[in-house]
Amino acid sequence: MDTHDRLLECIKDKQGLLAPIILALEFSESRLDFSGVPTGCSLMSTWTPTEVSRKFACHFGTEFAQKPQLNGNPLETGALAKTQHLPFVRDILRKRPARLLARLIARLIDLLQDVQARRRIEQITVANGIGLSMVQTARGMLLHHVRIESGRIAQYLIVAPTEWNFHPQGALTYLIGFREGNMTRLVETAKLFVMSLDPCVDFEIEVVHA
Repeated sequence: MDTHDRLLECIKDKQGLLAPIILALEFSESRLDFSGVPTGCSLMSTWTPTEVSRKFACHFGTEFAQKPQLNGNPLETGALAKTQHLPFVRDILRKRPARLLARLIARLIDLLQDVQARRRIEQITVANGIGLSMVQTARGMLLHHVRIESGRIAQYLIVAPTEWNFHPQGALTYLIGFREGNMTRLVETAKLFVMSLDPCVDFEIEVVHA
């Protein structure tokens, strides 16, 4: 299976545990209506701890931990970011750019790849008294950054995947311009987008009428 069309052909009879879910996401994404051109953020590249240190060395602080970004731009991390180079995933993204279906398929691929490969915690010493550890979790890149001064921990920061994926200008901005007259469907679509990013905390959808 290597294309979006082939995927739909394989599940058209709703056979298999995931077929109804895939078809539901396909239907939801195919009927999205937008005013203007949808926006969104780029997918994160796969970096080593050394590359992360080089890119973000001057940025590790409270603001970065809460709203991480690269060169002023937020990024999406997770299984989709890790598998974006695969032709199958690229074809789904081309046909369904809202990423709902693509994120599910990417997670399935990531699970299959993890059967034979263990996730590793990678760590490096950035400089004297500064350490960085990184692990690619199911939700995406998790960073721990520590700075030690005079034998004491002066700063300890955690940059979780949730902070990348739910950045105020991040992946959910794709919903800007989304049009839906039915309030129930509007809320359900928003929930789908949030759940597709796999938040690590409970959430609520609130609709504010202008």
